Amino acid sequence: MNERIGRLAAAVGTLGMLGGLGVGAAGAQGLPQTSPAARAACGASDVDFNVKAAKVPKGTAFAAVEAPPPGRALVYVAEDYSALFPLTSTGLRAGADGQWVGAFKQGMHMSFVVDPGVHHVCLSSYDVRPDPEEHGIALLRLDAVAGKTYYLRARAVGDRAPLLVTLEAVDEDEGQFLVEMTRQAVWKADQ
Repeated sequence: MNERIGRLAAAVGTLGMLGGLGVGAAGAQGLPQTSPAARAACGASDVDFNVKAAKVPKGTAFAAVEAPPPGRALVYVAEDYSALFPLTSTGLRAGADGQWVGAFKQGMHMSFVVDPGVHHVCLSSYDVRPDPEEHGIALLRLDAVAGKTYYLRARAVGDRAPLLVTLEAVDEDEGQFLVEMTRQAVWKADQ
């Protein structure tokens, strides 16, 4: 746990350094929503979400990791940054191949299934609406294999523009830990 806290503290130092240099989300790891790469991964920019944490059955301490459906791959996206460093209350939405597949907030996770093959995954805020050039978007290419489970760590720093958003793949051990330590998000798109 100390090593995990040390890594997060180092990330906070890096983020502070980026902020001090005046690097916004577009310069650090974001693309304007109008870019071809963002359009290939994200959904429509005008979609908002209503998100809450799923109710946890009494006596249940941790979320269970599910198996992927036959012939498909399962992708978990978890936000753990603010659980240790409460820097944001920003709602995040995840997209794949040009469609939103879910949304979540700090200390939550969500999952979605994909067919085998290459997929373009997007992460952005749904409740921070800066100018397109400052819109915090993170993109990730995922080459999914049937029967596998993938884990992505999502982080957002800030609750107004410019917002720094990151998305990274983590190994199975870290991914299962992230899912166990966060609450399942229940979401509904508001159009």
